[in-house]
Amino acid sequence: MSVDLSLFEQQGCKVDTGYDLDVLQQIFDDQHSHSGSAPGSFGGALPAPPTQAKLTKQAAYFYCYYMWIHKGIHPKWKEAWTMPKFPSLKMSERTFDRRVLPIGIALKQMNYIEYDRRLDEYNHAPHFADRVTSIVDTMPVKVPAPTSYRLRKLLWNPKYGCCVLKIQVGITLKGEIVLWTGPHLGVTADKVIWDSTFDLHPLEDWELWLADLAYIGCRGIMTKFKGKDLTEEQQIFSNIHEHIRNRVENVISAIKVPHAMFRPGAYRRALKHLTAMLHVVGHTTALQLNRRQRFETFGPWPHGPARA
Repeated sequence: MSVDLSLFEQQGCKVDTGYDLDVLQQIFDDQHSHSGSAPGSFGGALPAPPTQAKLTKQAAYFYCYYMWIHKGIHPKWKEAWTMPKFPSLKMSERTFDRRVLPIGIALKQMNYIEYDRRLDEYNHAPHFADRVTSIVDTMPVKVPAPTSYRLRKLLWNPKYGCCVLKIQVGITLKGEIVLWTGPHLGVTADKVIWDSTFDLHPLEDWELWLADLAYIGCRGIMTKFKGKDLTEEQQIFSNIHEHIRNRVENVISAIKVPHAMFRPGAYRRALKHLTAMLHVVGHTTALQLNRRQRFETFGPWPHGPARA
């Protein structure tokens, strides 16, 4: 059993959800037919739909979950949920809480981030032809200030002037997401996040990642030169480094900017649903980027000493 998600389109999947239809279709098909569990149960995380009609309704809720992330639609805005080709869908706050949000929790088991993509023989950028495989940075997610003073202190970040959670994002030179950790407390320094999660992203002994000066001194990290009195060679290197490193900023923008739920004040639900939403966005974006290379790279040749 399967369901064609185009049945739920309002203005086209990309406009409705921010993602291509074939990407969401793959995710739904993979998850609803999860091996070792009943069809439609999302790996046993949800009750299995007993009929094709129930499965179709579940697929509609799956589509609605992505619409909510992308458009920030409130469950009370009934007209905004109208699906011309599926008029039987009726949305309410109760339906949203009981049927739509659990889809996000169930999707926390999905994994489309492949760490070994960084070692692809075509994953080379100009001036970083051998040892550099990836780029890392953190992505701030603005959240409402908690009423608890102690918790507010843990989330407050002076750089952004508000309370945030952080997601650590690592990408290949092609622009594919290969690392996604968090959420981390907003007060935590980027270099602390890198070091404390090092077991999740082990590096080859020759391997280097690019990062900004917040990571200076971290193992496996190459930053640009710090200071104003740089030699001409150091300034040239720093300019090249920053040009390539900005690829991670571009990908972070692609993750956040399209979706209303990342706008300040938009998210007002429980932390467990925010954690689920961040996981879903990270892995869905990863799948989309894996299908369509974002930046120009070169190859084929192996990284590190294997080239010699």
